[in-house]
Amino acid sequence: MKAKTILAALLLAASSSSMAAETADTIVADNVEKVTIVTRDNSKKLIVRDTIEINNKAWCGIHVNQWKNNKAKRGEVNTEPYFQIGLNTMLDTDMGSFNLWPSFDLALGVKTNWHPFGAKNAWSLGVGIDWRNYRMSPNDGWWLKDAEGIMGLSAFPINASDRKVALHVTSVQVPVLYTHYFGCEEKCYVTLGGIVNFNFWAHANRQYELGEEEYDINTKSIGQRPVTIDAFMQVHAPHLPSVYCKYSPMSFFKKSQAPKMHQFTIGIAF
Repeated sequence: MKAKTILAALLLAASSSSMAAETADTIVADNVEKVTIVTRDNSKKLIVRDTIEINNKAWCGIHVNQWKNNKAKRGEVNTEPYFQIGLNTMLDTDMGSFNLWPSFDLALGVKTNWHPFGAKNAWSLGVGIDWRNYRMSPNDGWWLKDAEGIMGLSAFPINASDRKVALHVTSVQVPVLYTHYFGCEEKCYVTLGGIVNFNFWAHANRQYELGEEEYDINTKSIGQRPVTIDAFMQVHAPHLPSVYCKYSPMSFFKKSQAPKMHQFTIGIAF
């Protein structure tokens, strides 16, 4: 009889232990991307570390998503190259008609990314070289610099053929950017910021044929602003190239040096 009593006590203790294990009031999940929990009472406590903590709520079929390594990059600094190719035009021009095609923007450089709060946020500072070509309609004439250094348009000779007119500018650029990542694995993001351009070289070009002669003439010292700032935006979605655009609220030429015009570019980035 005594043995039966001891055996019953042991079975009761095991049953109580099992029930306690089933009704434990704390569940901890570490380093997970998705957690599914089904509970049987109203005293559960769910903790997903570095993400959320919710107490005293009943959960039935709860799904908790955690972005992998969200905190892993906190404080990380890395350097990467960038390349941009796009199409240019001038907006808000007082004179002249610029074509988006075949006007090109080419930029190549490196930038350093800093993740102060984790992988979802990055501040970037870079340096690169940018070359821009702005093609305009030859029907408007070619760029002429007068005796006072003011740029304006002059008509081509009547019999000129195969006419081409363009502005060229080469810059050292310094991007100052902020990027926010959405979802996982940094495949979807938006970048906003500004690009400081040090426009150290610019000229106007005209090409045409007249009779048997071909002309290719550059006009230097055209009065471009030595420093301009572009507003910059870049977006990226999975399986698609990054698309960027930039617009300068500052006019291309110095004040009173030529008609007002503002640079605009749209293209893809790598």
